[in-house]
Amino acid sequence: EQRREHRDDADDAGDDEDGRQVIQCNIRDITARKQGEEALRESEERYQRLVELSPDGIMIHKDGIITFVNSAGARLVGAADKTDLIGRSVYDLSHPKLHDALKVRVSRMLSGEALPTMEVKVRRFDGVEIDCEISSVPFTYGNGTAIQAVVRDITERKQAEQFLKEANQRALNDYERLVERIAMLGQTLGNARDLTTIFRAFRDFATVSVPCDGMVISLYEEEKQTRRAMYCWADQKEFDPTNVVDIPVRPEGMTGRAIGSGLVVMANDFQRQLLDRPNAIMVGDCSDDHIPRSA
Repeated sequence: EQRREHRDDADDAGDDEDGRQVIQCNIRDITARKQGEEALRESEERYQRLVELSPDGIMIHKDGIITFVNSAGARLVGAADKTDLIGRSVYDLSHPKLHDALKVRVSRMLSGEALPTMEVKVRRFDGVEIDCEISSVPFTYGNGTAIQAVVRDITERKQAEQFLKEANQRALNDYERLVERIAMLGQTLGNARDLTTIFRAFRDFATVSVPCDGMVISLYEEEKQTRRAMYCWADQKEFDPTNVVDIPVRPEGMTGRAIGSGLVVMANDFQRQLLDRPNAIMVGDCSDDHIPRSA
């Protein structure tokens, strides 16, 4: 059924031959216009639903005054409701020292210039400043041009970047210190004339590089598949290991796996691994009631 618009025109009124009043009506088909209005309304509703579902804050400001904001934008700045932002200056949400730069940015966008995203400090209602990334575009709004801004909270990302930067710096510092320790170890080994001096150099290198409570250095005899303890250090003391019997090297054990693979083997639950080994070596001071560590 076509929709028609009726218009009465008083100038077209008149009388017929019998003296009866006649009114002429113009009927215009407005189906296309109504369909366009309906499509526009549906498009605006879809846009608003999408905007509300966005995890990023979305704001529209005209002449610096906020005219629209989604729920995410209200949460981002700590507003209790979206209406708390409507009518406020968009520049109130940033640090005063950024106002001039933001106004220049808006002016450049309104002149048709495409600009990349910008990192800014957004000031929340509680006064806390958060790191945000803003991307903006101009568009026709009412009888003029407004700016639509998408604001993303990047505080966690910035913190992660800072943590990574600090971790990289720590790793670099550790590496530099390691190179220095290796050079000192090499110099000591080159000048050493006895095994005890060499063992102590390894101990000093190990306790700084990989902090530990105790250390045993043993020499591996491949033909017998055994190793003999040659140096023992625990509780900040050296112990004479000459009474320790030769230790069998099992292929599935830590030492066997290290020798077989040529790799560093670590165990975070070494104490538990030794529960089924009654012949485990006790390292440290065994006098009185002192319980030494197993190794």
